[in-house]
Amino acid sequence: MVNQQFTPQQRQAFEAFAEYPWDSDGVFQAGLENIIAGLPKEKNSGDNKPTKLELQNRQLLRAKHFFFTRFRQNFDLDEYLDYEKYKNIPVEESPAVKAYRRLEVYDFENDTKFLAGLPTIVRGWVKQQQEQGNWDKARMDEEYIRAKAFYYASCVEPVHVGDYIAWTKDRKEASQPACPYAHMWQNKKRSGDAEDETSNDGNSFASTEEPKLGGAATITFSGPKSGNVLTIDRLGELSNQLEKAENSKRVTSRVLRPVATSTSTFSVSTMDTRNGQTTVKDGKCTSVGLAFAETASKVGKDDTKNLVASLDAVADAYYNFVLDTFQQQKTTVTVFDAAIPNNAPYVGLWHGFVRVITEDTFLDMGLQLSYAPVPPLLLLSLCRPRMQSKQPLAPGTELYLALAPPELVRLRAPELLRLGLADVFVPDARLKEAVDGVKRMAMCPEPDTAMALQLVLAAYHSYPGPDRLGVWEKEIQQTFGSSKTLEELKTKLKGMDTRWSNKILDHWKSLPPALVEAVFKGVKSCSEMDPVKVLDLERQLNCRWRRTKEFERWHRQDLTTADTMDSESVDFFFKESEKTDAEDNATTVVYEAPKEDTDDTVAVCPITGQRSDGAAVCPITGQKETDKCPVTGQSSTATGAACPVTGQRQEEHDVSACPVAGKKVSDAQTMVCPVTRQQAASCPVTGQQAEVQ
Repeated sequence: MVNQQFTPQQRQAFEAFAEYPWDSDGVFQAGLENIIAGLPKEKNSGDNKPTKLELQNRQLLRAKHFFFTRFRQNFDLDEYLDYEKYKNIPVEESPAVKAYRRLEVYDFENDTKFLAGLPTIVRGWVKQQQEQGNWDKARMDEEYIRAKAFYYASCVEPVHVGDYIAWTKDRKEASQPACPYAHMWQNKKRSGDAEDETSNDGNSFASTEEPKLGGAATITFSGPKSGNVLTIDRLGELSNQLEKAENSKRVTSRVLRPVATSTSTFSVSTMDTRNGQTTVKDGKCTSVGLAFAETASKVGKDDTKNLVASLDAVADAYYNFVLDTFQQQKTTVTVFDAAIPNNAPYVGLWHGFVRVITEDTFLDMGLQLSYAPVPPLLLLSLCRPRMQSKQPLAPGTELYLALAPPELVRLRAPELLRLGLADVFVPDARLKEAVDGVKRMAMCPEPDTAMALQLVLAAYHSYPGPDRLGVWEKEIQQTFGSSKTLEELKTKLKGMDTRWSNKILDHWKSLPPALVEAVFKGVKSCSEMDPVKVLDLERQLNCRWRRTKEFERWHRQDLTTADTMDSESVDFFFKESEKTDAEDNATTVVYEAPKEDTDDTVAVCPITGQRSDGAAVCPITGQKETDKCPVTGQSSTATGAACPVTGQRQEEHDVSACPVAGKKVSDAQTMVCPVTRQQAASCPVTGQQAEVQ
């Protein structure tokens, strides 16, 4: 009846209106009161006077209709109400529609015959785009649906492919918010977290999901108890997983994706900014960084000899990991959707990677005291040549990023793209789709794999918003871009005498003068060096810093700094490090991250997801099972202990009685849940039954 009375255009408009995400459209929610206030009051006719709630619902429906017809598609509200009335009449689905539904739930992911033919199809898509131009996301999705439909019709059961594709379009016509840049300001539910897809078992930090026949190997790393801290062992583990995928004949490319960890899952001490680890006030981070702070804590404040040797060991493990990764050839897509550690940025932002970021990604640049304060010189030195043909950087940008206060150079998605430190911006709400698209297109064999990945990511790439570096571009060029010495730069900043310039000068006053000068000279010299030497200079400057008196004072939390600087103290940073007798006899202390949960058979709460470690833990306070009540402090063994909620005393309440209904039971077979009415001690969530003792 519905099909006969309403046209396809009307049905499409009505369904789009009914399925529109009103709650997540901030524009609509912000203007709802104004829309309702501007609507004419509804006149009541007849004896059936509507209730107050009915009037409110009608006004809300009219407001939605007003908004939808203005920003989306015009339709008659009375006709929509008639459509809803007729739509509720049950209609028997046709045999064709039933076949379409079976097609949609078919397990293509485990059909080896389908997967074996997909690489040839994907390569054909790449060739078409090279000849005809890039496809958008809708075209790419349609081609994949078409490929599945042709296979299903040929190998499973007959369906009309053209009619099926038209049916899917009618069903899945997505209703998007009116604002085209909604991803920039709406607080949407996170849909792309790697933790939804992969979790590492046991003590493994890094794990790899290999393709069934051929394609991308997905490498994830996760250590939530320690904030994904990068220890010597963990760097080795991650390196082994990357090398394994590099040498696998089935793997065409790699997807490197950390499981972003929440600030609530690891101790606050690991987030101390004085340790040089990335701040995570935004809620999540990919890693707190290299295990400098944890190693220093394990060594102790007063053991300077062993401290330096132990910190050097962490740094050496990191730079060896970086060099090994640089030499690998397979295309690597990195997906970092949270804070990136400023003392280990090459793990996710190396220029040889295809780097995918979201609105939650950021990197703190600038100069601040830490165990490794020198910024990533190699990343900075490669920004200019990478952006030269696209949008050249203002002179002095690299120097500004290396020396400015961190609060001025927090790089979010727009800045990372502007500097060439990232390649693709995908809104978090579409990240999972984009990663799935990468895995699908990665089945394209060499030598077209890299092109296939670029094409699919280009379809998901979005505008992230304006970058904030452009605000100071003119000032950066006038000061940092035209100064040959640090003293000349200071003079120009003093002459400018603005809030921006004074903030930079005040920041430098809080730092050791020799360190500021050394970083200035280091950045200046990078333009004439090859990448490996730049990386070695970065390592050397940090290594020499840890051997200065200023570092010792900072490590002991002595906030005083030297007031003077001579050329000898600056030259110290650029001298080759030679081990002293004391360093030869030093003991390297290696920090090991805490073990993750290893027992897969332990109880898991079906609601909170908490795992049992043998003792009951409150899901709210985190308190473990004790003999005392956390509310009243009463002991369970105390005579006459009363429940703080019901007031019942221990001796008044039979242990076999239900705490809700108060009824006693004799055995599990007669138990009835007062909430769900289930019998036999069944869990209302999982349906599992308790064993009768």
